[in-house]
Formats: sequence, structure tokens, C-alpha cells
Amino acid sequence: MSLTQLNDCSIQHPITLSAPHRFLCDCFARLPAEDCSRPVHLALQRTGLARDYVVSYPLLSEIDGRKRAWIGLVKIKSRRGFVLLPFQTLLALFAILATASALSLAGEALGLDFMKPDNSRAQDRFGDVAGNTRLYIFWLAIVWFAGPAEELYFRGFMIGKLREALGNSTWASALSVLISALIFGLGHVYYLGLRGLVTTGGIAVTLGVLYILHMRNIWPLMIAHAAANTLTFTVVYLQLQA
Repeated sequence: MSLTQLNDCSIQHPITLSAPHRFLCDCFARLPAEDCSRPVHLALQRTGLARDYVVSYPLLSEIDGRKRAWIGLVKIKSRRGFVLLPFQTLLALFAILATASALSLAGEALGLDFMKPDNSRAQDRFGDVAGNTRLYIFWLAIVWFAGPAEELYFRGFMIGKLREALGNSTWASALSVLISALIFGLGHVYYLGLRGLVTTGGIAVTLGVLYILHMRNIWPLMIAHAAANTLTFTVVYLQLQA
């Protein structure tokens, strides 16, 4: 979906966007293509919000007239569910960090050149956050929207659609997790390279497995994803690594 298509409002969706969402889409789509004079414009261009995320919530929560639980937005009704939520979230956060670390160590142990740390692309993309409080806060606002939106799409929506197409068997569930993880990883290649494909793809496999094990409850994954991104930006902001 290009910015021009989004701005033309000519794309046909299975639902009609509400007025607030159409306004947001229009605002993001009309940002000057090359105007990097303002940090806000620059950040919005880099995240691709207009193209990828702004329409995620209204589209994914109501697509095809399904209930929101179909994409993982289950209603937590029992006290036990609320008690388990923070533990499930911490488990997902630990899984994200552990998977990234394990893949990095494995790549180095196997002598894979493409797995060697290379922060040059990420530095070009996010380096201006270092020491910039306003931009740091702005990015946090973005990641607490984008992270959950990615979970809704790649775990909730995509795994759900793939399982419908492939069936509800164990192998179909595994294949659904792997396919959605591959697509998720490919979406990070443009600024993280092949190492980003392996790392983010591996994290997506882990989160996909947790999604299935949690009986398609996506709340812990949404919170953990945003929390992991927050840790990343905090490290950059505080300049804790080169």
C-alpha cells in the first residue's frame, strides 16, 4: 500500500474506516515525502505508519465481521486470567530477549559473517534518539502502537488465516507460525540486513509458539513486544552501547 493509494482513499476494504482513523490516515499520508527538517516528520517517515500500522486496529479487529477474539483480543473475565497476564507477559519478554541472544551467540559460534553485530543501519535509522528526550518520548509513543499492531497482524491475523487455509492440525499450526515468522523477518531486512531476518524471524517463531500455547491470547505478546522495543530505544537514548 503506497502513500499515494492511501491518500486517494481508493482502496477497497471489507470494512469502512471510522472518521478518526480516516483522519489519521490522511494526516500521515500527506506528510512531505522529503521533509526531514522536523524530527516528527522524519520519525513518521521511517516507521512507515501510514502504510503499515495506522489502519491495523480498525481493519484487524473487525475484518470480515469476525469477533475480536479471532485475532487474539480475548476478553479476560476471570481473576485467574488477570493474575496470569503479567507472568505470561514476562515470559514473552524473556523469550524475545533470550531468542535474540541465543541466535546472536549461535551465529558467532558458527562463524557466520552475516550474524556479526552491525549497528550501522540501525544507527542511521535511530541514532538521532541518543540523548534527545523529546524524540525518545515520541518514539516510545510510536512503539507502543506499532508493536501491538504487528502482533495483531503477524500473530493474530496471519496465523489465524493460515490455519484456516491449512487446517487445525499440529503440522498446520507449525507451518502457519513458520510462514508468518518468515514474512515478519523479511520485513526487517531493509534496515537490519540478513542478520535481522534471522533474528526477528526467530523471535517471531518464538512468539508464534507462545501465541498458540496461550490459546491465542495475544495480550501478553502485545505488551511484551512494546516493552522489548522500549528497552531497545532506552539503550539507544542512554547511549549504553556503541
